[in-house]
This record gives sequence, structure tokens and C-alpha cells, in this order.
Amino acid sequence: MRKDEIVIDVITSQRSITLNLLREQKLIKQYMFKSKYNLSEISNRLCTVAMLRWAICENLNANFSITNFSLMNAEVTYLNNEIGLLIDLMKEKIGDTGKDYTPMLNYSKKKNINLENCRFIDNTIALGFSNGKDSVCCQLLLKKSGYKIENFQFDFDDADFSHDFHTKYNINDEMLAKKYSTQSIFLNNNVSYYQEEDMHIIYLAPILLSAHKGYYTKMACGVQWDMLSQNGKGITIAESFASMKNLIDLTKLMGFQNFGIILPISAISSFGVYRILSDEYGFSKLEDFNSCWISAETPCGSCTKCIRVTFTQDILKACISGDFYTMLNIIEQNQIPVDFLFGSQNICKLLNNLSRENIRDISKDLYLQDIKPEYDAGFSKIIEKEYGFKEAKP
Repeated sequence: MRKDEIVIDVITSQRSITLNLLREQKLIKQYMFKSKYNLSEISNRLCTVAMLRWAICENLNANFSITNFSLMNAEVTYLNNEIGLLIDLMKEKIGDTGKDYTPMLNYSKKKNINLENCRFIDNTIALGFSNGKDSVCCQLLLKKSGYKIENFQFDFDDADFSHDFHTKYNINDEMLAKKYSTQSIFLNNNVSYYQEEDMHIIYLAPILLSAHKGYYTKMACGVQWDMLSQNGKGITIAESFASMKNLIDLTKLMGFQNFGIILPISAISSFGVYRILSDEYGFSKLEDFNSCWISAETPCGSCTKCIRVTFTQDILKACISGDFYTMLNIIEQNQIPVDFLFGSQNICKLLNNLSRENIRDISKDLYLQDIKPEYDAGFSKIIEKEYGFKEAKP
């Protein structure tokens, strides 16, 4: 299969990074990152590489030449590993033809850079905080475990930049963008596909702020197991454990030996998060947590996130009341496929196999024995002790 050649032109400054995607000198897409604070040389590099990953994985059906930025071996390994994860997912979803989409990378090589002497603070956690249920639940569990928490916000939309970080992309040629987009490849093969906005830039937040604060910490974020694993395999590439591990490996090679990603709620599902919050604040308070993707004030009620939240609350209410037939009606009347609604085949499988015997399990723990990576140490025990959840046996 002959592929078009896409040039990724990298433009960097102390507070911004821009990637221009060009085909035959015509601008197709533009990815932008902005920060309130000056980035150090090393954090600028890490952010640039994370954005290159975003651009390549989102526009897979092409070969890429990177200009104005020389890659080191560790950075090339990281990009190739991330592309490999996505290609593996495609082969699983659409068959061996997925390998036809593997891009070639053309780049200039950089030998080395001078690594910084970065001070690490181990009793503090940087938490991506949106005031939604997941981040509130993370904050609650981190406080119970004794951490000092530094909350920050990260914007993806096109609104005026007002928080710590802001990233967006503009589509300049929609027809060509659809030709290269990974999502279109899945849709053209009649395969449902779910991928969050690029997450790796968010994960790098403690390092991106290190030049301003004089130190860096570990990172915490609200990602649940049902968004991460299907029989031990990552199904949401942007948030998979394997993908996070690639980023951690890169940051350590770049001089941040203590960097890690803590996922306080990765051992539970969306339903488990609601259970924790209802135990802590009361069930009636759950509606106060606005997770809407459209409105920061009043939930719009129509975006996928609002539909997911309403669906989860209705299921949990039926679960707590023991009304099995109401729950089945909720599932059958839902207009959006459950696996797409949650980005999770796990939740879909769970809800499609409900019985009177396991219905109560939804409002309790849905632990997986094999998902306890090094950056999750201790949190499963905290959850189990505080909320009486039981660990599922293999």
C-alpha cells in the first residue's frame, strides 16, 4: 500500500510548542501546546516527543518526516513502541491488514543532551483535577494515604488559555485529515473505536512545572481498570498500562529517575467510584460532581460524558435497591453501545452478563488480581480497608 509523505514541522519556544503537519507543503493539521510558565530544555523535549506521539498515532495512515527537531535513540524507541501498541490493536480489531498502516519515520539523529539535576519531592503528588467524580475520588484516597496534593488543570479545548497547560489541534484540511486519521480507519472497517485525547502530555505535568517550582513529583490521575484492560490487554491505547510504562521508561532515561504515575482508582470501575463517593458524601451529592465535556457550570445532558454519568447513576440506584428488571430496562433502552459509552469492553461484558447473583457486585469492588503495577502499590489495600471491598479471585 503506497503511503503519502507527511512532514511534521516542529516549532518550539520556552512556553509553546507547535507541530505543523504538511502534505506537499499544504497544512493539514496543526497541534499546539502552551504553558503559563517557562519550560526547561529537558521538559520542552519531553513535551515535544509526547506531542509527536499524539500526531503520529492520530494520523497513522502515512509516512512521516520530522523537521526542526532531532531525536535521540530513547525518544525513537518510545515513539516506535507507542506506534507498535496501536498497530497491535488494529491487527486485533481489523485483522492482519492493520500492519499495512505502520508508518515509517524519517528524522535527523541527536547524540546526547545535558541532563538536568532534578530535585524530587516524594511526599507530594501532582493531581490532574477537574472537580469531576474521578478526580474528587482520587483526591479523597490520596489524602487518606497521607500525601500532600498539588492540584492543577489541563485544557484541551479552544477556549482562552487560563490554566496551567493548554493543548489543542486545528484541522486545516478536513478531507485529508479523515484520510489519515486513525479513527477513520476503524470506522471505515466498521469497527467501533474509542480513544481519549492525548494523555501523555498530562502525565508529564510534574516535570513540565519543575523549572518553575524547582522540583518535580509523581503524577496521579483518575483512570479506572475498565478503561485499561481486556483480559490483560490494553484496549484504550492513550490510557493503557503498557503505554504509561513506555512514558515512564522514557522519562527515567531522560534523568527523572523517581518519576512515576499513580492511579488511585485503577483497581475499581466507574460504579465503584460512585460507591466510594456515595459512602463519603451521601448518594444525593453525586449529582453535584459535574463531569460534562461541554459546560463547566451546568451539565449539558447530551454529550457522551453526561450520558455515561446518568447511565452509571441509574444503574447504581437500581443496584442498591435490588431492582434487577429496572436495571435491565436501563441497559436495553440505552441508545449508545455500552462499550463505546465507557470506552470499555469490560463494562460491556459485565453488564451483558448480569444475573441476580452478581448484581450486587457492581456497587462493590470489581478488582482484578493481575492489575497491580508498581505505581499502584498500596491503594488497593486502602480501598479494601476503607470501603469493605473484596478482591476478586482468578
